[in-house]
Amino acid sequence: MERRKTPIVVGHRGARGLEPENTLKAFEEALELGAKGLEMDLYMTRDGQVVVTHDATISPALCLSPDGKPLEEQESERLQIYQLNYSQIKPFDCGSADNEDFPAQENTEAHIPLLADVLATAGRYSSPHTPLTYLMEIKSGPETDGRQHPAPRFFVQQVMEIISGQKAEKEAVMIGFDKRVLREAREQNPGVRTGLSIVELSGLERELEELGFVPDFICPLHTELNQDFLEKAWKRGLQVIAWTVNEVEDQQRMIQLQVDGIITDYPDRALKLIQEQI
Repeated sequence: MERRKTPIVVGHRGARGLEPENTLKAFEEALELGAKGLEMDLYMTRDGQVVVTHDATISPALCLSPDGKPLEEQESERLQIYQLNYSQIKPFDCGSADNEDFPAQENTEAHIPLLADVLATAGRYSSPHTPLTYLMEIKSGPETDGRQHPAPRFFVQQVMEIISGQKAEKEAVMIGFDKRVLREAREQNPGVRTGLSIVELSGLERELEELGFVPDFICPLHTELNQDFLEKAWKRGLQVIAWTVNEVEDQQRMIQLQVDGIITDYPDRALKLIQEQI
């Protein structure tokens, strides 16, 4: 497999360091900056809509109530995405609240978007000459089946229908820690690309054995990533996309290691570093 000379830059939850996460504005910002990939998180509503959000609930750290007031933690726990219709979710403002972890964010009113709308928006930046990569993580686990999300088979089926409806099959990559989702994706559509997320790099062979097939990508936590792991992954035919790489020195290390992709909240930083080395 021929590896990229420079890594693709993947905007984590869009461009979380610059715009409210997992919002249309964040995804547009990443693409406007020049990122060639987007990472996003998926949940399903009670009425079967696939939405782009990281948390199982409407987050009090990120969202305001429809009347603009802060959410209490207890109130948020009652606002489970899977227990609400999308018409109940959309009025919450998940862009205006200050995020102390990302002080450079441009806070503007934004809402939890539908996956179809994210793909339609991103699709305007994609072409045969400038293909994009969408890393989509279905947020699921055996311990939360039926409570925070539907069973993997149905969830994957619904996501695949949206991908097909938006003609995003070439851009789509199903990623995540839940191996059941990756198996379902491969079974339902053998042509779809998949990526396995891992934290413990020493367990690569065990993780692949449990998965039952070799995916297209491996997505490791960047902090322990080294040349030995990369060589093992490449020999297996895997492309390596590291997460979540925010500091300039860490991004520089990933570039030097020649990873295939960098997932970051700050695509502007990574793109600047790469441009300086061309």
